Amino acid sequence: TNTGDTPLSTVVVTDNKCTPVNFQSGDINNNNILDLTETWTYTCSTTLTQDTTNIATVTAKDNLNQTLTDTDTKTVDVVNPGINIVKNVDKTLIHAGDTVTYTYTVTNTGDLPLSSITVNDNKCTPVNFQSGDTNNNNILDLTETWTYRCSTVLNQTTTNIVTVNGTSTCGISTDTDTKTVTVINPGINITKQPS
Repeated sequence: TNTGDTPLSTVVVTDNKCTPVNFQSGDINNNNILDLTETWTYTCSTTLTQDTTNIATVTAKDNLNQTLTDTDTKTVDVVNPGINIVKNVDKTLIHAGDTVTYTYTVTNTGDLPLSSITVNDNKCTPVNFQSGDTNNNNILDLTETWTYRCSTVLNQTTTNIVTVNGTSTCGISTDTDTKTVTVINPGINITKQPS
């Protein structure tokens, strides 16, 4: 914006962490002069991989060819949400028809709290929450470990997949784990022949 009392020319906007900075709109009369009543808008897009504070600078010239300048800064925090699930089973070798119990341990491996935690096993339902939400706020905090369990009867060798999802301000984080239980069917036979 023009905060003075004279039109400004040769307006240049730069950003020390983002290029190119592109003019979008605001030059109502299309004369390339920043008039007192105009507000010009520029945009720039970039990909960030770490916390970043960048400086935008605008320069312009007045009627006496004097250069005016102003700066502004903005900080963007880069977060890394993450979730992890580890699946264990009480028996990895069983007879057909035996019951196994899966235990799932869920931890927050990122730097944001996670809500709406769901745990689904493709071969065992229901998966029930057991413990870990120490402050009872239904949020998987960075310091918490949540435990779930599920029991089922298996009649054949089974590899199943558990999936966990958690939601942060940046979207959904997900993880999976697998476990195999081997089902055996031992047998013996005797044949008796009389003399």
